[in-house]
Amino acid sequence: RTVQPFAYQFEFSGVHLANMDVGGKSDPFLVIRSTPEKVVDAFQVGPNNRPNKPKSNKLKTIYITEKINDNLNPTWKPVFIEFDLFNCDKYAEVQLDVYDYDDDGTHDLIGSCKVSLFEMLMNKPVFPLINNKHKDSYRLTSYRNSGLLAIKSYREIGMEEARQRPPGFRIGLGAKKLANMDGFFGKSDPFFVISAKKNKVFEPVTKSEVISDTLSPTWKPIELSVQSFGGLDKKIKIEVYDKDRDGQQLIGEHLGTLREFTFPFKEYHLIHPKKKGTLGYKYSGIILVNSFEPLAYVCQATYFSSYTIKLSGKALDRKDFAGKSDPFFLVYPKARNSTKKKPKTAHKKEKPNGHLYKSEVIHQNLNPVWKAFTLDTNQCGGPNGFFQIELWDQDSKGANDFLGKLRTSIAELHKAFESKELRAREFALTNKYKHSFVFIYFQLIKTVAHPFT
Repeated sequence: RTVQPFAYQFEFSGVHLANMDVGGKSDPFLVIRSTPEKVVDAFQVGPNNRPNKPKSNKLKTIYITEKINDNLNPTWKPVFIEFDLFNCDKYAEVQLDVYDYDDDGTHDLIGSCKVSLFEMLMNKPVFPLINNKHKDSYRLTSYRNSGLLAIKSYREIGMEEARQRPPGFRIGLGAKKLANMDGFFGKSDPFFVISAKKNKVFEPVTKSEVISDTLSPTWKPIELSVQSFGGLDKKIKIEVYDKDRDGQQLIGEHLGTLREFTFPFKEYHLIHPKKKGTLGYKYSGIILVNSFEPLAYVCQATYFSSYTIKLSGKALDRKDFAGKSDPFFLVYPKARNSTKKKPKTAHKKEKPNGHLYKSEVIHQNLNPVWKAFTLDTNQCGGPNGFFQIELWDQDSKGANDFLGKLRTSIAELHKAFESKELRAREFALTNKYKHSFVFIYFQLIKTVAHPFT
């Protein structure tokens, strides 16, 4: 009985590719796509004698090669593809697309072909690349193809030789050509957030440090667990923000999968969803995969069902005309726009059950130390769910004055306290007014010994 190989390694090359660049040659790269699942027969009867709906026939990207500059006869580095990415079917079709790389992200299609794994395993097969846009053009009545795609060699890889699927990766990200959100007198202060799609909603998984005053940042490497994203082919979102004293502004985002990090192709364009499609808009920057390292083991934090946390303030803004402030804080699940248009109109009367915790008021003090409180992980939406801390000055004669707010998560606090040198971690609170910029010291005292599930 023939043993099915675990994976295949192919060597692809282009032959006489169409030139898409004026004044130069194309910079080609190859994209391999397959159908994620076979389409279910629409006439097959399901529960309650109703026909089953066909499953999505949308192609998924399983590999992107590196780009080769200024070359119409490229040979790309060997491509490693696991058999199950062909849906474990030698006769299932895959689509091979060759593009010409463009700096603005609008890569030009050179040509495509649809073939099966069975055809790819023939003796040095050659496939014509067809560009339907050129094929259907009345100006090109003699059009034959846009070049050829050849498989120079292939080899089968068995289980004993196959690379084990790593449980995680260490990835170093950077960016270039970021949009400047700070005008003529400065540059953006970028950081990124990577989110996983769970229950049709993107939930943050990890966040980078902020790098000040640069449009070409290089962030510290991060470790990502495949399990925390639900698998290599689940949707992820990379968002790059500009950190401001009054919050943050979205620079741009990229939608993809965790598998993309494993490809030799290392550049992805950031698009601002509100600017997409507007006249003259191209992109808001380029995210770079500077380094990639599979990990045999990923150390995942053990989260607990609840935490005991102590807060203290430092150099808070003076809000009372004849004295200091009378500060207190509130903890809310998720993030909310508490200030809306008028930051000072708030909390004469608190909404019932609106907040998770309300501290005591400390009178006439700009460096308060509040009593410790317990925060329930489930009430925060889990370890990766964001909650918001708002700081207020109590005013007995009118509305309370807003001092600032902090948006964070249990997972983010864990990351902040990984350093043994930090007994207390300082976080900046944001406010609409620059003179109200304040600090707060966040100290994790202990955890309740019941692991979060």
